[in-house]
Amino acid sequence: MRIDKDENIEFNSDTTVEMIEFEKRKIENVIVINKDTNVFLFSRNESDKNLALMKNLVNSRYLHIIKENTSSEIKKRGMFIAYLVDMSFYINGKQKRRNFNERLFWERDERSRLKQIEPVPIFKFQESSSCRT
Repeated sequence: MRIDKDENIEFNSDTTVEMIEFEKRKIENVIVINKDTNVFLFSRNESDKNLALMKNLVNSRYLHIIKENTSSEIKKRGMFIAYLVDMSFYINGKQKRRNFNERLFWERDERSRLKQIEPVPIFKFQESSSCRT
């Protein structure tokens, strides 16, 4: 499944295969392994280079966009893009990682808000180790 995804990477002068692989592993380590979740937020104010990396991860189907404009409970200012990490990161065969906090991001509250998205971690390229929940 992952081999098929790698074939969809777009290359340009600012984005290399190594950069995409490095960030893919970082997202897997920070979000899936350390935070045990499948959804994260990414600031809309990131540099064009970082947004290009995210676009490549979406085109490769490693990430999926849930919502293009959302807020965060963690950081009160700014707008974010909500991403879903592909299940190939946390399902091995037919088994999900043990104690994995799979977000049911499509569920809405009584005011039709996607409340499973707002409290998720925020991912940053430079300081991903400071990703908070």
